[in-house]
Amino acid sequence: MPHHSPHKTVALSSLVNHEPVTIAPDTPLAEVLAIMEHRKIGCLLTVDEQHRPAGIFTEQDAVRLLVGTLGEQRQPQTMADVMQRPVFALAATVDCRDGFREMISRRFRYLAVVDALGKLVGVVSEGDFMRYLGFERMFELKTVASAMTLNPLALDGTETLDRAARLMADKRIGCVLVTQGGAPVGLVSERDMVRFSRMGPAQLQRPLAEVMSGPLQTVRPDMPLQEAAHHMEAFHIRRLGVVEEGRLVGILTRHDVVKAQQGRYIEYLHETIQRHHHEVQKAHAEMGLLSQKLKAYKLMEHVSDAILVAQADTGQVVEANASACRLLGYEHTALLRVRLDRLLRPNRPDKGWASLGDSLPPHGRGTFHLDLLTSDGRSVPCQVDIRQVSEDGSDHIVLVARDMSDLMAQSDQIRLQIQALNALDHAVVITDITTSVVWANAAFTRLTGYELAEAVGRKPAELVKSGKQDKAFYERIWSTILAGNVWRGELINRRKDGQLYDEEMAITPIYAGADGVITNFIAVKQDITERKAQEAKLRQLSITDPLTGVENRRGFMVQLERLHARQRRHGHPLSVLMFDLDWFKRINDQHGHAVGDEVLKRVTQLVGQRLRRSDHLGRLGGEEFAVLLPDTHLDGAHATALELCQSVAMEPVMTAGGPIPVTVSVGVAEVGSTDANPEDALVRADLALYRAKAQGRNRVVMAEPELTAERLTP
Repeated sequence: MPHHSPHKTVALSSLVNHEPVTIAPDTPLAEVLAIMEHRKIGCLLTVDEQHRPAGIFTEQDAVRLLVGTLGEQRQPQTMADVMQRPVFALAATVDCRDGFREMISRRFRYLAVVDALGKLVGVVSEGDFMRYLGFERMFELKTVASAMTLNPLALDGTETLDRAARLMADKRIGCVLVTQGGAPVGLVSERDMVRFSRMGPAQLQRPLAEVMSGPLQTVRPDMPLQEAAHHMEAFHIRRLGVVEEGRLVGILTRHDVVKAQQGRYIEYLHETIQRHHHEVQKAHAEMGLLSQKLKAYKLMEHVSDAILVAQADTGQVVEANASACRLLGYEHTALLRVRLDRLLRPNRPDKGWASLGDSLPPHGRGTFHLDLLTSDGRSVPCQVDIRQVSEDGSDHIVLVARDMSDLMAQSDQIRLQIQALNALDHAVVITDITTSVVWANAAFTRLTGYELAEAVGRKPAELVKSGKQDKAFYERIWSTILAGNVWRGELINRRKDGQLYDEEMAITPIYAGADGVITNFIAVKQDITERKAQEAKLRQLSITDPLTGVENRRGFMVQLERLHARQRRHGHPLSVLMFDLDWFKRINDQHGHAVGDEVLKRVTQLVGQRLRRSDHLGRLGGEEFAVLLPDTHLDGAHATALELCQSVAMEPVMTAGGPIPVTVSVGVAEVGSTDANPEDALVRADLALYRAKAQGRNRVVMAEPELTAERLTP
């Protein structure tokens, strides 16, 4: 019977997003779509009075809404008109793998997680399952071609959005690729459909080339699947086109990647080692039992090992059990006519089988690893227990042989697996229950600088601990693994030479037998220093204006939402300035764009020098800038705006062609605590800016506080 290691449960609660976005059923449809577009989320839920999930609206529903296939007899107006019910939900205690299988089999992309009372705890998506399963732990190497979807739905850029939306709704697919001349140039996804649904049916007749998202990021079919998956995570995209020699051959989605994951290599190795350990223990136990059974020949037929009894002086076989006949390929009567020197490959050929007797210790018993020869001349590797006995004045040799062919094949397999572990780029460390190292692969030495001989018997914390994590951090690790759960996380460690590095690690508890006792831990480590640095660089680039070095529109809006949320929680005042350079087009026309860029950079420096460290300056586009002033009421913001306006006017920008006088016009608004959308204040400040320009420029104008974005919408 195969030996199975204990199955450890990882509950859905460990994957769940604990802050799902919920709205009331009577929320207007336009607001539903706006929330999904603004927050870039794939679903919204409603809950009943007991906080149980009552309905869900997804990006796929937005596609059906756009083409009018929701099945409603009347025009949908609210969330209640478009949401799907009942909501697919599972308990938070359900194992992650069971939850994933349920979600895939039902063809859902989102899973609501509820507690014992049915109350909403959070939402789990395909992306959450992808991050949980982990690509660095795949058992076998895979390529994009092994997981991609062949012949993806593609339309020419001249086709209409209506055609794409109807195909997506009918086939229940997440996107349509857009081609030009047969080559992929972009795509239209469900997330795009959310935006078009909010804009209305008039968008359906627009050609795909005008509305697609692009350019489409592509990969080769032979790219490692792990590399493609990391690319999707790093750039926060859910789909990649697969192109070979300029021709579209498939599409790789996050769903394809999740399905392609295999069993984890370390778990498989652990099961193999435990199975081997179990078989060895079983063999030793049977050998001990066998020595007792040999006292009576009538018990020989009940033993699965081969038993031979021979005369000590001649080596003539006088008895053999059925297992010996099967192993050696003889009939019973034929085997009793054979001498031991025809069956054994002795350690001293010159003395034949008798050399075994010479090798026996004084007590007349020993264990050897020998090859037994079958009737057709084949060699069978065996573990042979040899015992010399005396009975009725006659000396006999009793041999008990265990066929080791399968066990040796398993040992060879384990050696291959150890070699495979040493070939991994990830460091693998096995410790005992006290976390003292008992084995580590070659990647551990490359990662830490410690040779295996230096690490064995010592705790990893003694070798690589950096002091960057506090005591509570390590206590959380211990509480997780001692409870029998896998711990995964990131930490900073120190190499032997003192250099710090970022590390991603997973620690798996190892059990001995079915009694559930933890005996070892396996840690898999990956150096992510370069990846972390690259991610930080990409994050910074994504929110920074490359010309002036201040926040771009995206970075500024992130800060605005953060400070607005802080204001609503704690009641702190928040004001915003909108300003741009007066007559900037004249500067570009008269002096050229290079000088214009220098003017923009210098004005940015002047403004930045007069702001606090807590303030935020952003370039929203062209010569238009905005400033966030936390903890500042309208009067304080007006004073700051006057100071900025005056300082810019008093200091011309020095260029190679001489000084260029520059002035700015500023609009000032305070973010109201009742503003549902912080952009309302930006709109008010922008209107005040235009009034400043209309009144002659180089001045500051206060916004009218009662104006909101909703009132300004025609």
